[in-house]
Amino acid sequence: MSLINPAYGQIVIFTARLGPNPPQYVFQIDLATCTFCPILENPVGTIQETLVLPNGNVVVSTQLGSVSVYEPPNPNPIATVPGPYWFGSLIHPNGNIYVTAGGQLGIFDPVNNTVTNIGPFPPSVQPYDLFLVGSTMYAFCEVVVNGVAVRQVYEVNLTNPAASTLVYANVPNSLYTAATAASGQIISTVNIGGNVDFVEYNFSTNSWTPICNTPLTFIQGLSILPPGVPVPACACLLSSAGTPTVTTANVCVPNAYTATFNNNTQLDPDDAVGYILFTDPANPIGSVLAQNNTGVFPFVPPLVAGTTYYVSRVVGNLVNGQINLNDPCLDISPEIAVIWRPKPTLVSLTTPSGNICGGACGTVELTLSGTPPFTYSWQVQQGGNVLTPLQFVFNSFVNPTTFQACTPVGTTGAVNVVICSVQDLYCQSP
Repeated sequence: MSLINPAYGQIVIFTARLGPNPPQYVFQIDLATCTFCPILENPVGTIQETLVLPNGNVVVSTQLGSVSVYEPPNPNPIATVPGPYWFGSLIHPNGNIYVTAGGQLGIFDPVNNTVTNIGPFPPSVQPYDLFLVGSTMYAFCEVVVNGVAVRQVYEVNLTNPAASTLVYANVPNSLYTAATAASGQIISTVNIGGNVDFVEYNFSTNSWTPICNTPLTFIQGLSILPPGVPVPACACLLSSAGTPTVTTANVCVPNAYTATFNNNTQLDPDDAVGYILFTDPANPIGSVLAQNNTGVFPFVPPLVAGTTYYVSRVVGNLVNGQINLNDPCLDISPEIAVIWRPKPTLVSLTTPSGNICGGACGTVELTLSGTPPFTYSWQVQQGGNVLTPLQFVFNSFVNPTTFQACTPVGTTGAVNVVICSVQDLYCQSP
């Protein structure tokens, strides 16, 4: 459940995963509403830090050693920064952009994409992220104490990082991501039950207050959207509903239709698969009659036999157990044209008006409903007893049609010509 708090009116850029193992993407979150979305459609590797520049570009540092500059929504880097990957970064009120890399403090120049080193932090102190209290810069750091890695807060000496001073020897809940909002709030994250929650870190009390719960994991590299920078547009991660195995299908009333698709969906980390039945291939979502997660559609009102309907597979986010058809990143497969066909029936059967003597034959005329060609079977009965073997007529395109019915030699009394089955192009009855 999200903790919606309008007091946190701040857009934060960061990287995260949706689930335990999928790729890492660049996200944004509105802390006032706790709504979040990706802003780049491609994954960006294993991330250590992000930084939003005053021009809206986003610097992304990966633990693979690369530091890349993106211009959202372009999913491809527009520049790279030489040197080791960053652990932390921020834009200081003095105009400098400070970064930590390899236990060192440096200044980043966004014009030529270079870092000028200032110097190292104290021995065995690994700075992870930077934040401000007023104009004073602090760092969440990791220090090994008696063989155990603990989080600590240091006040950073901007001219001689080795002279940085310890403020808190123990930081709660392994906080190490941080970003300072324009209001002075220090935004961080904690891992609770496998998912990561956004919190406000209270510097004075060395404690935190929850802001937003998320289903995200492995959140890293918080960066506040600078004043005047437009909120990035949400991006659609690569996904595909795939393709059907057939383009048309005929179903016999009253059977249900089961859609069949190739095993070629591509899902982004929070996607699910569903199916829709609709009437207008030019406007699938606007003409949906039924939706489910199985692809099985029963013949129920308002469906009408003989009408062409369409079925597609859809890929998108779930809302209340169903695919959200208003998901802006919804993907819809090519459609299958589906028609429910009524079973063929015997409309009329006319037998000879006079008696047929035993061993003699007469012409029988029958009219069928359905779509030719017809295959039907018949036999002669008397009083419920079968007098002739089952006879078949195959692939008849003539309707009405006739055939010759013969009675066995020695037959006396009235007989009946019985149509036992009828099959048309699509269906069989009974």
